[in-house]
Amino acid sequence: MTFSRSVLEKGNGICCAPLRIALVTVEFEGPTRNGGIGTACRELASALREVGHEVSVFFAGPFHHDNEEFWKYALALEGIEFTALQPHGIEDYNGQRHVISAEACRWLKSRDFDVVHFHDWLGFGLDAVQMKRAGTAFADTLLCTTLHGPTHWVDLGNEVSAPSPQRQEVGFAERRAVEGSDVVFSPSRFLLDEVIGRGWKVPRTRFVRQNILGQSSPSLSVGVRTRPVTELVFFGRLEKLKGLDIFCDTIDLLRAEAGDIRLTFLGRQNTIDGEGAASYIERRARSWHPPWRILSEMPRERALAFLKVPGRCAIMPSRVENSPYAVLECIGRGIPFLASSVGGTPELIRSDWRKAVLFPNSPEDLCRAIKWILAEGAVIVPPEVLFEETRRQWLAWHSSLPKRRGMSASSG
Repeated sequence: MTFSRSVLEKGNGICCAPLRIALVTVEFEGPTRNGGIGTACRELASALREVGHEVSVFFAGPFHHDNEEFWKYALALEGIEFTALQPHGIEDYNGQRHVISAEACRWLKSRDFDVVHFHDWLGFGLDAVQMKRAGTAFADTLLCTTLHGPTHWVDLGNEVSAPSPQRQEVGFAERRAVEGSDVVFSPSRFLLDEVIGRGWKVPRTRFVRQNILGQSSPSLSVGVRTRPVTELVFFGRLEKLKGLDIFCDTIDLLRAEAGDIRLTFLGRQNTIDGEGAASYIERRARSWHPPWRILSEMPRERALAFLKVPGRCAIMPSRVENSPYAVLECIGRGIPFLASSVGGTPELIRSDWRKAVLFPNSPEDLCRAIKWILAEGAVIVPPEVLFEETRRQWLAWHSSLPKRRGMSASSG
């Protein structure tokens, strides 16, 4: 049976038995506290399992808490098979990219999967796609890669002007893994166009599919609301990529005009220009009037519940973005926010409401936007694509695939 490109693209009218599907990832929500890749993988795995597919996860990252045995049992209760590269995870997954790629390939070869999903970051799919292109393995397995954010793009956001040889090697592996895949998904049109513009030979079978968000607000159909703002919450990893310095520069501009506003930094701590995030914020805050705090240990659900409290507004001044879950979750939970209009962020918001919550990425523009919401109230906006439709698209594509044998992306 030939797995034609027309079937891959249209996915219509084919009924099939449940597929055996694997996800190879360095992040997975639960073992990983939070993060876009981990959330995307968990949401996709759960959605596929709910409709009857067999789902297995090969986890190659560090554990936030507990170990492989705990999560193997916990996820088995949800019908998801879980395997970790090491019982307690790998901390240096950048330095051990080769090991992870080889071990993931060995694990996949020992099984019999119909579909495998990799993420682009770190290029863990390279060994598998090379073996398939050489005709030595995976002839009956569809190898898919989703664009979340390759290394060169992350370095751009963190203003790394001269990437190390190791990071250049990782970037090369990421590109080759994407180019060798049967199918490529991108949550945003922006990132797909960006890598193509850099000369990546992305497979012809490619899709723009927003990430799945399983739990959305039941009040989305009610429409747009406003409410007063008493607390500004920086929402995202505490690093330059997510605009920590831009937010601090903005608070410098606001100063006395902020009045009784409170400040919270909600996200995992990282470094900014070599300085720890907590130290950086404390140093910057010496001239601020508003009280501030750092909350770095909240898992995803608690963080969203925190933001849902009336009076709080999430601020996301990222330098670069693909299709940020932080924005998607704020839309889905009815949380007011302001976000920089970079990358694929505008694609998440219904076009007629983008100007209400997006700002050009500068402290001056963010300052103007904050002054507006302090005076007029924060806005809750609807999504560009309904979450139910996104889930339907992902599941319909998988359910359209033939069961086993001869899976290739050949034309015809």
